[in-house]
Amino acid sequence: MFNQGDEILKARANEKEATGALKGFLKNLTLTVEALGLVNPLQKVYSLTKPLDNLSLFFTVFTIHTLGSLRYDQYLCSMMRKNAQTPVIDGPHFIVGLITVFKQFHPSYYKRYIYFLAHFVKNVIFMTTTARELPKQLPSDA
Repeated sequence: MFNQGDEILKARANEKEATGALKGFLKNLTLTVEALGLVNPLQKVYSLTKPLDNLSLFFTVFTIHTLGSLRYDQYLCSMMRKNAQTPVIDGPHFIVGLITVFKQFHPSYYKRYIYFLAHFVKNVIFMTTTARELPKQLPSDA
């Protein structure tokens, strides 16, 4: 009669072969769908990485720097370059790229990024409301 151990080994070998074929099929399907452009880059996770401590802080400083070279255009309802001498970057492309980068990491990175930006805006508002005008002349006591 048949040995039950041999049947189990054959079944496991067949299962491994089917799993390998399925992985190959899924890989080819993914490459084909990407080539056709049917992929939403905002939802795709490209790689998993180790935790990066200062990623949110880096992108906060980068955003603040980039916003200095952009202006809001009322007719286009979008952020545009201030003038031709500023770096070639557009607001919508910058935002989509930033969101795509943050989708690759844990949501806590995006939350910390928003927290840092909110903290920056809060401090700017505080400083502009509490700032006193500097005297144009020295006081008469001096």
